[in-house]
Amino acid sequence: MLICYYYKVFQPVRNHYQFDEFTKPVFEVEIDNGIHPCKLSLFEEDGSPVLSRIVLSEMPDRAITSELDEMIYTLNQHLLVVLKMSGLPNVSFFPNPIWYFLEDGQDHKMGITIDQKYKDLTVDYDNVKKLFTNSFNDRMEVRLFYDGQEASTPLQYRYLSFYRLLEKFYSEDGENWKKDQLEEALKPFEDEYKALNISSKSLYNYIHSLRQKCAHYKAKDKGKNKKEAAGITHVNYKGAAEVEKFLPIMASICFSEMKERYNILSKDKEA
Repeated sequence: MLICYYYKVFQPVRNHYQFDEFTKPVFEVEIDNGIHPCKLSLFEEDGSPVLSRIVLSEMPDRAITSELDEMIYTLNQHLLVVLKMSGLPNVSFFPNPIWYFLEDGQDHKMGITIDQKYKDLTVDYDNVKKLFTNSFNDRMEVRLFYDGQEASTPLQYRYLSFYRLLEKFYSEDGENWKKDQLEEALKPFEDEYKALNISSKSLYNYIHSLRQKCAHYKAKDKGKNKKEAAGITHVNYKGAAEVEKFLPIMASICFSEMKERYNILSKDKEA
């Protein structure tokens, strides 16, 4: 049988991590999940959390099922909220987890070196000037776009920031939308949306329906069954995963609008 070691790194990221089976966590909790024996541990350095570790025992193969993925997500999100409530309001995870499998009984030693490299990163200061001058009177729109991109903001609020941006561009009162104009603007993103295979709704309708889920703790389904579905929060794993999947498309839609309206030209477009 195999053991899975699943790590989440806290920010700010350190350059080097070194842990083995003798490294003591600040606390360890056995989790009764009805699937596999599970243990969550928290490690700290100099009074700050550095790693969370979830150990899953008796794994038959090197695969994390969707059921286990949901459990891992739920455990880490609950840990994050508890840390925030315990005097660390700004604590956050680095987005990418680290996991690996070992044979049961195999010595466990983990070392990670993280190098932050920015290859070919250049800033087009002509674009910076254009954005600053062209958008100064519309600072709220720029701020909404920034909030939608901010990784530390909860997913549902990031989506709502992007939605509010589209609302400002295509709806005067938040109720009556310029449907034909928005649908035309969405056409370049239709194929990418369909490739996600997350809904049979049109892209236009899906954007509005996802807003309902993000804005309300209970979202009513306006379909035939008219059931109440849980709104999207970080606690709702499936909903959060759906938003996380669609968010890059929503960001691209909004960025396309920003480029058009504030005369921001990419180097590719200028060429």
